[in-house]
Amino acid sequence: MRLLHTLPALLLPLLLVGCALPAMPERPASAALDAQQSAQTRLGRAIAPQLLLHPQLSGIYALVDPLEAFAARMLLARAAERSLDVQYYIWRGDHTGTLLLQALAQAAERAVCACACCWMMAALPA
Repeated sequence: MRLLHTLPALLLPLLLVGCALPAMPERPASAALDAQQSAQTRLGRAIAPQLLLHPQLSGIYALVDPLEAFAARMLLARAAERSLDVQYYIWRGDHTGTLLLQALAQAAERAVCACACCWMMAALPA
């Protein structure tokens, strides 16, 4: 029984080493939209002043509250005009997962290039 508790701790370093990605110095920088395309969207115009102040930086805004984080995802999905790229480690078939999937489908119906990448899809409820 004790082995069951220590086995994950012993295997974790091996799993993390196996998941490490090699450095790719030749890899070109990529973006869903170039600066000119981005400037033609509402979200692009909204952040334009910050881009002018910090031209070499990308920006993040950490949302600690899970309700605020979900609301932000939904609002951004609904506001997307050109491209929407979402990446998740786990996607569940619960209420929030279903709502976000619907928002992605609606974006695709608006001709938004919607790309979802998920490493583990949890089973949908029966």
